[in-house]
Amino acid sequence: MKAIIYSILMCVSCLSNAVEYEPVNCRSEQTGTKNFYEGEASCVGEYAYSTCPSGIGSCHVVEDNFVTNRKYIPLQTSNSAQLRELVEQWVTGITGARLRETHLVSCTAHNVPFSHSEAVFETVCDYKPSVEIWHSAIAGSANKHVYIVARDKDGSIDSQELWVNGVKQSGSSTELEGQDGDSFNVMAKVRDNDGYSSSTSRNIILRWNGYPCKGKCPDPF
Repeated sequence: MKAIIYSILMCVSCLSNAVEYEPVNCRSEQTGTKNFYEGEASCVGEYAYSTCPSGIGSCHVVEDNFVTNRKYIPLQTSNSAQLRELVEQWVTGITGARLRETHLVSCTAHNVPFSHSEAVFETVCDYKPSVEIWHSAIAGSANKHVYIVARDKDGSIDSQELWVNGVKQSGSSTELEGQDGDSFNVMAKVRDNDGYSSSTSRNIILRWNGYPCKGKCPDPF
């Protein structure tokens, strides 16, 4: 489950790029088993042919001719195999001459013998949570809302801390109050349910916003 903690503010002036998660504790783990098959397989194929036993006026199609195809199947991961075999058939042509035809008869065998199973291993990693500091301008002042946006790829966010100029805030969002040009150092730290933590910081400068923020907000930097 991916946990997304955010505040809905009237206009966000810094947008996140694609989230990247840092892998940690990567290890090889068995994720399943794979069966292998090898040996003789067989199936019954069917073909038809035309013959004219008494000349041109007696030509007809002979259907329901069956042949059993057999083949040794080398090691593979499926118990099915397509078998093909050439079959010779004598027929009578329209002139009464005996003709030898060759038919390619195919069928699908589903009885390739089981050979053995092998464990399947894959590289599995835990992931540290992603954390960003977002902010938005407040119309009619230089103040800004700042808040934490945290995500966890393989679990949930357990805790989050927001610090402004070295002072821990009471929640995951706050308002920066001041005059145009004032600078604040904002730091965010989050921890996920697996005990991994991530932090980030940024310097935010207040700029006077004397009109309602519509569309793209002014550059906050």
